[in-house]
Amino acid sequence: MGKIRIKTIGIAEIESEEKKAAEKRQESKRSKKGVDLVSSQETNPMTNTSGDDQQSEKSVSPKSRKKTHQGKAYKKSLAQRSSDLLPIEKAVAEIKKLTYAKFDQTIELHISVQETGVKGELSLPHGTGKSVRVAIVDDTLLASLDAGTIEFDVLIARPADMPKLAKYAKVLGPRGLMPNPKLGTISDSPEQVVKKFSGGTIRYKTEPKFPLIHLAVGKASFEDAHLVENIKEAVKTIGAASISSAYLAASMTPSVKLILE
Repeated sequence: MGKIRIKTIGIAEIESEEKKAAEKRQESKRSKKGVDLVSSQETNPMTNTSGDDQQSEKSVSPKSRKKTHQGKAYKKSLAQRSSDLLPIEKAVAEIKKLTYAKFDQTIELHISVQETGVKGELSLPHGTGKSVRVAIVDDTLLASLDAGTIEFDVLIARPADMPKLAKYAKVLGPRGLMPNPKLGTISDSPEQVVKKFSGGTIRYKTEPKFPLIHLAVGKASFEDAHLVENIKEAVKTIGAASISSAYLAASMTPSVKLILE
């Protein structure tokens, strides 16, 4: 059989399509409510529909969107990108070929799942290449929180320390830093938990309103085999059956779409 060419879209386009679909569903719901309201007014003889009481709708001009400007290097990379769906091994090699920045770019895995609310922990066999700042609750850390200073990516607490953190919940909660038993960040042996998170364990979750997960799975300087193992572990942990599509990219490259086995 001949080779099928499939158009591959970028991450920005993926998110744009997801968000447009969600907005369309919301608009459909609002339209239905409007029809129901008009129907109830027509059937209710006590409803005043005179022109004096009706409010004229204000015309709202669509917000002007800023155009994204792509540099020459990005456009060159885009032109060289394969438009085929690629297995993980070939996708890693393709992304490395497309990297053009002078710094060590982060390799990113962008996953579309079937619903929002997906979250959990993931242990990458070769880490992300980024050092994770893990802290344990003590008097010094509480004093730094009082001063408005947050210098950690993961916070570990003993069960007895949780009441002390109550007043900081509004600060730590929205940042995803509040210790939580479901995330394994509350423990009687915090030192052991520090080792786990420092060794490559990361947390993942979908965006609040859209079923998209964004993960850093390594650096461009990693060996291909190590990146492949990290990506496969991420897919295995999240669950291939719950993944609608997956794209691989570096910090400053176009994306390629993955074939998940």
